[in-house]
Amino acid sequence: MRRTIATIVASGLIALAGTASARADDAVGFEAQVNQLTLRSSSCEAGVCAVAFEGSGAANRMGRITFNIALKQDFNITPCNPYTGSVTFTGATGSITLSDQGTVCGNTGPSTISSDWHITSGTGGFNGITGNGTSRGTIGPNGPVVHFSGSVSY
Repeated sequence: MRRTIATIVASGLIALAGTASARADDAVGFEAQVNQLTLRSSSCEAGVCAVAFEGSGAANRMGRITFNIALKQDFNITPCNPYTGSVTFTGATGSITLSDQGTVCGNTGPSTISSDWHITSGTGGFNGITGNGTSRGTIGPNGPVVHFSGSVSY
């Protein structure tokens, strides 16, 4: 009887372990919002600008975060200026870095930001993370507010 119970318990633990590792690879939703962005550097040549911002916000998988983006934006193309950049979210347990590509549009009213992103790396609790998504935002009188949405696996 003891051997049967031990076998059942051991089988149950093995099944649970298999489920836990399978779930670690399942895609889960990722949401982040950044605001209070501060321009850290900017240089332009022939209408193409290299710009760096930092700010803060929150992410559902990370809690409170700091945010850094370094991008190149082409102001020669209108009405929407294309950009490419590298974004890093840093939380208490690690960081997530992603490649971001999109546009900034705004001839009338507040400018809008729209992009597609994919994760390039993670550190700490986000080591091995993968995923992708979109971002949408506006640039108002108090600076940009951007919402990132997608799915990640880690």
